[in-house]
Amino acid sequence: IKPKSLVDNRMSVLLPRVGKVACLAELCIFGEMGLIPNEITSTIFKELLDVENELAVISAALAIDAFKLKILANDSKKEEEAEVTDLEMKSGLTFPNIEDVNMTVRKQMIENWVSFAGFASILTAKALKNVDKGSEQYAILCKWLEKLLDVVLAGFYDSIELLHSAKNRSSVQKAE
Repeated sequence: IKPKSLVDNRMSVLLPRVGKVACLAELCIFGEMGLIPNEITSTIFKELLDVENELAVISAALAIDAFKLKILANDSKKEEEAEVTDLEMKSGLTFPNIEDVNMTVRKQMIENWVSFAGFASILTAKALKNVDKGSEQYAILCKWLEKLLDVVLAGFYDSIELLHSAKNRSSVQKAE
């Protein structure tokens, strides 16, 4: 039985959300970096004003799930080397069952995890400035930021390891 629409195919239901948030994340990050005109950036952030907190949480959840998927993908490549972590993922924050997430969606999430994390960080920082420090909303945003920080730091660690291994390969090639 073929699905009648994208929504009927539960394995690709997450793809439109991933694509939309990734695109919005890239635009906002480029705006924050000054790579697109301020008028465009201010227009984008004005449009997001009513949903900043929700987008911050969605982006953080996507970043966390995507980073876990990245670790799982790397672990499946390292099985021969016996360097597999004990991370098992049956569900995520953005999907109820990992079996319902097809490889296209996984690939897009993994490729965009940094954008999701950056976007969530930008929006959370903005939201924390506008929320009363004693409020429940402030506490919730801080908890999301803590979880996101774990992912960002793990990503930095991975980047450092990759740079180190690239330097070692370069040294070996020079020696040859």
